[in-house]
Amino acid sequence: MLVRGGEGVGVDFKKSVPSKVRELSEEICAFANAQGGFILIGVTDRNEIVGCAIDNSKRSAIQQSIGEISPQIQCSLYSVEVEGKEVWVIEVPKGRDKPYLLAGSIFVREGASRQKMTNVDLIRNTFIENIDACEASSSSEIARKNDYTGQAYAVRALCYFDLARLYGQTYTYDNGASLGAVLVTETIGPKEARLPRSTVAQTYEQVLKDLAQAKELLSKDTNLGHFNYWAARLLEARVYLYMGRNSEALTAAADVISNSPYRMVSGDGYAN
Repeated sequence: MLVRGGEGVGVDFKKSVPSKVRELSEEICAFANAQGGFILIGVTDRNEIVGCAIDNSKRSAIQQSIGEISPQIQCSLYSVEVEGKEVWVIEVPKGRDKPYLLAGSIFVREGASRQKMTNVDLIRNTFIENIDACEASSSSEIARKNDYTGQAYAVRALCYFDLARLYGQTYTYDNGASLGAVLVTETIGPKEARLPRSTVAQTYEQVLKDLAQAKELLSKDTNLGHFNYWAARLLEARVYLYMGRNSEALTAAADVISNSPYRMVSGDGYAN
């Protein structure tokens, strides 16, 4: 049935084991980041069953390459007889701990092919969309899960804020009517990500929306090197300042100065 249906989102054909076994791991990583799937080795991309023999050394190389995917994913590797020929099947389950990475890269399925996600926002969106699948039962696990999600929203806000500042006019130049960043807020393929630029106003609106979500999730505890509630609140003050909304900028900044565990450095605190 899989052979007759041809290649697609959940099925990939290989005539033989690729000389670079990593290609199989990239396909497996892509399937794990989607709905799972099957790789049939011994079938051409024209749906022709040619068969393939895989000895112990090749099976070991395949398993070792799969082991490089992080987090670990358990795949089934077995052979079946189709029309009197041996076809090997790699069965990839739908990943529960997305996103899955191979050598620091995320791969996704786009139609019948895999694509490497190179846009940092696509990677971040994958995390945001799939973290809910991570089980968290204790209060500490729930708090940590919320904190990770809040950090992702805050970092996305920072990225879009910087993009708008670097490549767009200042907000006050024309009240945000100029072109800003390309806004991608859901997981899509690289081709679908080639969207037109939004306005500066739309970009700042997304930044504030992400910061609002981040603040609901982030901890107020000190978290050196990472976003916490107060870092997101201070970024919010800076965004308001760039928008010319000075009273809101002052309110946010004063909140951090008065209520956070951080203090302004005095003049004596600076090095000569």
